[in-house]
Amino acid sequence: MEQNLSTVDKYVRMVTGLLALGVASRRRVSPMTRTILWSFGAMKLAEGATGWCPMQAVTERLTNQKSSRSSQSSSRNDSRASSRQPNAGGSDDYDIPSYTKMEHQTH
Repeated sequence: MEQNLSTVDKYVRMVTGLLALGVASRRRVSPMTRTILWSFGAMKLAEGATGWCPMQAVTERLTNQKSSRSSQSSSRNDSRASSRQPNAGGSDDYDIPSYTKMEHQTH
C-alpha cells in the first residue's frame, strides 16, 4: 500500500490517537463518548502506523480527476481558439447555432 502521509503527519496522528485513547480510558467519560474516542483513537493510531489515510487518498483522487478534466477542457478550448481565423472585421467568428438548427435537434 502506498503511503500518503508525511513523517510529521504520521507522528501527529499517532500522538492524537494515543491522547484520544487515554481520554477514552478515563472513568468519568460517558459510554457513548468513550466508544467514539476509542474508535477515533484507534483509527488515528492505525493511520500513523501505516502512513496511509483513506480520506486523504479519496480527496487526492478527486482533486486529480478535477484537475485532469480541467486541463483536458482547457487544451480543447486552446485548440479550438487556435483553429479559428479572424474575419475581415477583425473580431473572432464564433459558431452560434441559429434558431432553425436548434428546432431540428433531437434529444
